Amino acid sequence: EFRRVLFRSTPAGGVSAAQGKAAADPLKRYDRYFDSPFGVESYSTGEKRFCRGPAWVIVGTVSGLCKVLYRYDVKNFNNLDALARRGGVVVVSNHVSYLDVVFMYLSMFPNYWPRFMARDSLFRNSAFLNWVFARIGAFPVKRDAADRLAVKRAARMLRNGEVVGIMPEGSRRGKGSVAPRVH
Repeated sequence: EFRRVLFRSTPAGGVSAAQGKAAADPLKRYDRYFDSPFGVESYSTGEKRFCRGPAWVIVGTVSGLCKVLYRYDVKNFNNLDALARRGGVVVVSNHVSYLDVVFMYLSMFPNYWPRFMARDSLFRNSAFLNWVFARIGAFPVKRDAADRLAVKRAARMLRNGEVVGIMPEGSRRGKGSVAPRVH
């Protein structure tokens, strides 16, 4: 009897309207991660941080590989630490390679869990990448439009004391005399 009730409660296609919207837009599935605390225990509104277990595994593995392969070193971390203790911080960097984001993230880990703005197409191209980015605290931004939702999310994160990372160039550009473009 339970099956019949559950089956009748859905429209003729067998999928509810909410499920249909979530299936059409893969970002909707992870909205709770984009809007939840990540770098802090909870928000002033009472929302609690979700489990960072997958993030610890992902970031720990990448950190170990990068330490061995690139032997990076973080200098002047105390400047970020002093600012972040006072409240939310925006960390801004140019974008020369794919590894920029990785090293910015690792330079703050594990003391701070930065939340990076990432172009929305990164979340749409692969279900696996969507899952990974949502679990490590990234959130999508539409590049070719005024994305008020992304700005509201970033402002909320800053008000609640989180570290937000932004690459304002919007895409990678090589070294040299290449002039930056605005997206």
